[in-house]
Amino acid sequence: PKVWKAYSERAQREVQSCSPEELCKLVRALCRVDFPKRSLLNAISRKLREEADALQPRQLAQMLSDLRRLGHLDGPMLLALLGKGRLEERLEKFQTFDLPLLLNAFARAALRDEARVAAVGKALMSRSPVELTPSVVATAFYSLALLDCGSDGTALELANNAVPRCLTAASQQELVNTAFALVVRIFPARSCCPLL
Repeated sequence: PKVWKAYSERAQREVQSCSPEELCKLVRALCRVDFPKRSLLNAISRKLREEADALQPRQLAQMLSDLRRLGHLDGPMLLALLGKGRLEERLEKFQTFDLPLLLNAFARAALRDEARVAAVGKALMSRSPVELTPSVVATAFYSLALLDCGSDGTALELANNAVPRCLTAASQQELVNTAFALVVRIFPARSCCPLL
């Protein structure tokens, strides 16, 4: 990691002159080598907050995923990166496989923003069933279960329509995530643990 330490020190000095695309590449590289250098990530986060609206949908989804994997995503950062504009309008530009990444970002940042989560769910369910692959369905369903969200009907629609269609092609991890979500949906925490 000496080379990464030297690299991160140099990169930190350059962050202010980086474009949003360059920042995405930098965070992607840190994620790929699992090098969560806090000082560098803090500098990048400050710059990203200023330029959040310049991120393309694919860049935003990947950035959220990478920051989450590096342990550097929290609620305020998630909201800052989602930008000041109407989320519903931006969601139309996201690819289908990016929408569950947004739901997962909410879940991992422990941000239970039902209006925004519902907007992402609505965008996801408006896509063609062919686009709702086992990975997309399992990630979305699992994320909604972690958030205990989905009262807008997204979780129910996934459970009734998309999950049964995807079960035969799901990977082992997707099956585990789906089973977890089903258990959470059927047995909410309050019914299992009355003290909660």
